[in-house]
Amino acid sequence: MFTHRFVEGLRILPGGQSPVGMMRLRLVDIFSGMRRVIVTPAGRKRYLEVLYKHLKNQRDSFDEWLLLVNTSDPADIGYCERLAARNEDWIDTRYAQGSDPSKHNLNIHMFLNEFCREPDAVYLRLDDDVCWLAAGFVEEMFQFRLANPEPFLTYGNIINNAIVSWIHQKLGNISFERHSKYNCTDDIGWKDPRFAEHVHTEFLKSPSDPKWLFGTWVATEYERISVNAVCWFGKDLADKAVDADEELWLSVIRPRELSRPNAINGQAVCVHFAFGTQRDYLEKETKVLDQYRSLATSLK
Repeated sequence: MFTHRFVEGLRILPGGQSPVGMMRLRLVDIFSGMRRVIVTPAGRKRYLEVLYKHLKNQRDSFDEWLLLVNTSDPADIGYCERLAARNEDWIDTRYAQGSDPSKHNLNIHMFLNEFCREPDAVYLRLDDDVCWLAAGFVEEMFQFRLANPEPFLTYGNIINNAIVSWIHQKLGNISFERHSKYNCTDDIGWKDPRFAEHVHTEFLKSPSDPKWLFGTWVATEYERISVNAVCWFGKDLADKAVDADEELWLSVIRPRELSRPNAINGQAVCVHFAFGTQRDYLEKETKVLDQYRSLATSLK
């Protein structure tokens, strides 16, 4: 079912078994004093309201949340500013010089090059439509990143991410009439909104079920993986500017140049609501976002 992509000595674990100790490639104490910064290209209010509740609930696990304001919508900008003003001890907004929000994702590299490369910081990028975080997700992501300096990026176990959906189909967690392919922009895993609805529906039945956990998956072929929830060291962005296609650069180009393939931490589960190819259907024809909103409302 799987071949060489799992780190040697690591493998998919049956539900309920903890891989603590197995999944750590190398513990490096020197990184323990680094600042932990979450960054989010922002910001659509309808999504940020949900993500905010999760991050507030896990506030003890990081130092700062930077909202990288990549929108020209006055209502969304206003929400970002109000959110930062109400939580000035841990939330701030950033505006990149010369940025053009009309370029959407092709504008994100401007923020990364200006604000996300401090050598004493480790960064966790969460898309603004990440709508569910497992308990302890933030801590798990940072601990795994600090303990594993070899990969260029470390990913979360992202529900509704084409590559991760392929893994979950292979594990038997997602049953669908068609199988997705191991491709970042797969016609099913990335493009089909009904597949996305099915993934969300299956996950929402038992979001805390250990079946959703797996070991450490390494992108040995430097394959492109959507960067909905990823960690990097600031120093790794300090010596070379990120290209306009930041996802391609982060997931393929730079890791290959450095011979540092990226890795997915199967123990850090989060949910990504929708790609652009799925968004209209999920928002207009389903109640998926409302269900995640309801779960977030129950958090302390």
